[in-house]
Amino acid sequence: MRKVFILLLSLCIGVAALVVVGCGGGGSSDSPEQVVEKFVKATMAGDADTAYSLISEDSKDEIESKEELVEGVGEGVSDYSVGGASVSGDTAKVATSLTLKDIDFEMKFDMILVKEGGAWKIDLAQTQTEMEKALEEFMKEFEPEE
Repeated sequence: MRKVFILLLSLCIGVAALVVVGCGGGGSSDSPEQVVEKFVKATMAGDADTAYSLISEDSKDEIESKEELVEGVGEGVSDYSVGGASVSGDTAKVATSLTLKDIDFEMKFDMILVKEGGAWKIDLAQTQTEMEKALEEFMKEFEPEE
């Protein structure tokens, strides 16, 4: 169980510090779903430049290097899906799921995006909070019943 927890935690940090190919850097015409799709593909492919171009300015201030956005994601995630977006003003939530290798676990969470300069960008801190909630739900399966 500890190995599973460590694997999930490192994946969460890697993906959240990403956090979901890309072409381009998330221009203003990209929908929130398209930005998440590009972000996930970039992180899985190890494309740090593209992933970095898709995160918010606040998120850029929180990471040490572009490479930490993609570190280990390709090895840890076997599949993903991007659902619909819920938009409220300059914030969007995009339903996302990642299937983790080795434990065949599908982690479902919302990627949070903010609008900056007319373009949607991934907010890593808010997305990490959503991922942590998903991880907590998963870990409940391993808690002993009272």
